[in-house]
Amino acid sequence: MKICVFLSSYKGSGCVSEKVKPASQPGEFTSQHEFEFRWIHKHKAKQQINDAVAEGFDFYFSFLWGTPHDDVAGADASRYFESLDLPSCGIHSSETSQTKNVFYDAARLHGAPRVPGVERFPLFVKPGFWCSSQLIDERPVCRNQDELESALRRMHEALHEPRMKRATALGIEDPIGFVRSLEAAGRSSEDIVVLEYFEGQDYSCVVVQLGPGCVALTPVAYRGKKPLAQKAQFITFEGKFGQSTYMELLRKEDDATLFENIQQASIEAFAVRSYRKNITGCKVDLRVTPGGQVFVIDLNPQPAEFGPAGLYECIPITHCFPGGLGALIDVYIANYLLRHSESEQDVRRAGIASTFDRWATYYDYYDAFGAFEVEKKSLAKLVGQYDFSGTILDLGCEAGIFGQVLAQSQKYMRCTSTASHPNGTDGTKETKRIYRLLGCDISSGMLDICREKGFYDSLDQTDMHSALMNLTTSIDHMVCFSARQHIEPEMFSFIMVLLFVRARTSITLSVEDIPSVYKDFPYVHNEQLTKQFDKAIKAGIKAGLMTPNNNHTGAMEAFGVPEGLGWQLVSKERAFCEVSPVTGDLLYTTWFRFERADDQRVGSYTMFKSAI
Repeated sequence: MKICVFLSSYKGSGCVSEKVKPASQPGEFTSQHEFEFRWIHKHKAKQQINDAVAEGFDFYFSFLWGTPHDDVAGADASRYFESLDLPSCGIHSSETSQTKNVFYDAARLHGAPRVPGVERFPLFVKPGFWCSSQLIDERPVCRNQDELESALRRMHEALHEPRMKRATALGIEDPIGFVRSLEAAGRSSEDIVVLEYFEGQDYSCVVVQLGPGCVALTPVAYRGKKPLAQKAQFITFEGKFGQSTYMELLRKEDDATLFENIQQASIEAFAVRSYRKNITGCKVDLRVTPGGQVFVIDLNPQPAEFGPAGLYECIPITHCFPGGLGALIDVYIANYLLRHSESEQDVRRAGIASTFDRWATYYDYYDAFGAFEVEKKSLAKLVGQYDFSGTILDLGCEAGIFGQVLAQSQKYMRCTSTASHPNGTDGTKETKRIYRLLGCDISSGMLDICREKGFYDSLDQTDMHSALMNLTTSIDHMVCFSARQHIEPEMFSFIMVLLFVRARTSITLSVEDIPSVYKDFPYVHNEQLTKQFDKAIKAGIKAGLMTPNNNHTGAMEAFGVPEGLGWQLVSKERAFCEVSPVTGDLLYTTWFRFERADDQRVGSYTMFKSAI
């Protein structure tokens, strides 16, 4: 895709955030897309956005972060761009135009997550709009009413000029009267936040949106190389972004309860704040008391900065999100496709399913010609070499070859009351590995064959991402063979992320190395059948009713291994698949086996919610 990235221009703004918000560079983390950048000025935003749109980009990333008080493009520019209804993701105007009090009020009304109260001293005073701790002075913590009134007076003075600019931007006829009304409101002013202050350890947690759900990543602790004045850690601009502050990923094995409580509070904050409009996610700031109570302090509508490595590197993404920042880009795009292109996706899936339904009527004929023997031998090798005991999900199971191979293995048996069974005529016993096999496919014809064979415990007619999103049971092993070539590149990364998030023990995949001349043909294994399918297949592709084959070998290599989540690549083998009867090309596939570290203390480093 050709993607345009909108960035807020700092030119002439004097904004201190320029020092701590480096320009986002998503193009540095993927070669799959072409990125171009457009710097948007607050007072020229409409024309600059129109000029960019006229260039005909395929997709837009909007990182326009300015609030109504800022001299950089943000809420107003985003609102105009959103009115154009173009394929995009990023910071939404509703997120930059509302004050922090909107979130706190919603959280209290909802009952979760826990946020600071507003009555008991000590109290903390900060602006209701800005990020980066702007305008917070050195005395924001108030121990009594006198200190509170003094802090409020200083805050109103600091907000005078920004309020005048906001009034002008809003077209208010009497800016001075507007400012005075906010000053008269005292601590109840909409753009001032007053919260109960308490000492504790500060954390952040990134929440990434995945379709209708989300996943919370490994929390990060903010550490100080030296104590800060007043013990008011990380609440001032200097305290949060100074050289003495660094970030450290938590280890779940050190305190699993704290780890999960932070993740749970972050997901609750994401849901309450309704950040789903940006289809990306958010970063949640939290503070934990010495007694272990977790409070959400603030939210940032940009889960990843895509900036250079260093203090503000997206540590949770690069270390703890499957596929890193490159995969995150595709997830953003996939989120948009799932939300806004459902009809197009449905037509595409229907075309693929229809083709495989027709193909299923010839399945026995294929099988009799030995069309699946190479695949069966490869799967038998995997089954003999690796452990598949437990619950297995076969994604894109087609006619159920994997289930057949597993059933024929002497190592395994389907769920029974005991795992010990006679082995041969000598009366000795051998312990067999027990498994339960689930499958999904979009073709009803293929699923009918699966049911007739009886090798699966449960079968569901659905696509891969829906199956992974809507799981109601824990899956030990995920397998997917010869089915993902019909998936769009962005959906490939989306599904890979879900695989690593949802699998407990292992992931076993095959990725076909499809020649470019073969991309417009689905698998046809027998020359006698090719002529029967050729006309229908080409017509389906021309009409947009089926997705041509995609070669995902490069994407698979780029995705890498999410070692930060305890995964390791234990096997990678390229093997001959078949000679294409359609083009005569030699077709190869690469088999991948990933396994999670066998450490019961570690568990899952991510917390997934299927719906929010």
